[in-house]
Amino acid sequence: MVNQYYGLKLQELCEAKEITKNEIIKKTGIPKSSLSRFFSGEGYLNLDQIDALLEFLHLELSEYDYYLNNFKHSFYEELFSKIDQAATNNNIEELKDIAWQCEQIGEHLIALCAKARLEKLPENEVVELSSFILGIEIFSFYELLILSDTIEQFSSEMIKAIIQDLSHHHQRLANRTRYRKIICQIACRGAVTCIQEGKEKEAQECSGSGQSILS
Repeated sequence: MVNQYYGLKLQELCEAKEITKNEIIKKTGIPKSSLSRFFSGEGYLNLDQIDALLEFLHLELSEYDYYLNNFKHSFYEELFSKIDQAATNNNIEELKDIAWQCEQIGEHLIALCAKARLEKLPENEVVELSSFILGIEIFSFYELLILSDTIEQFSSEMIKAIIQDLSHHHQRLANRTRYRKIICQIACRGAVTCIQEGKEKEAQECSGSGQSILS
């Protein structure tokens, strides 16, 4: 029996990102009939096709599992929640422990998120994060969480550019409660960082872009 949920969840994700079937077919080479059957819950894609589709969506297989679980009690959500709680409580040892554990299990980007809430990252790690963020064409919830935890590490110029990009290309995400919350958090943290650097103009532009996303 086919598990309809797998295809339906990916179709929901594509719709949220405003990606059409024709774009998927053109970029991945997946036959139209196969994709339609998968999205309708009537068939499966093979592993190579799944990999091609997830790569096109900038989505890791582990993140796909995150979406399948509706973000509830998922591995990633628990990690980010622990980071946020430890940072709120100024629990330095907990943040260090989370960073260490994430490195041990191969979750390097999340480890950087924990470290970013601790201290100013070294230049090579800031460059690594910058390359990752700037390479994203369409943000998933997972990527927005990474940006929220690390945006204070970037220059005011980059913060302004990132938030402006969000305002230009991701308005639809703001219609979803979970996305609205994280985007608002990104805009606020970015504006505060600009103020701390004495960049009041950039801070105002960040706040304006954030308000345009959420309006």
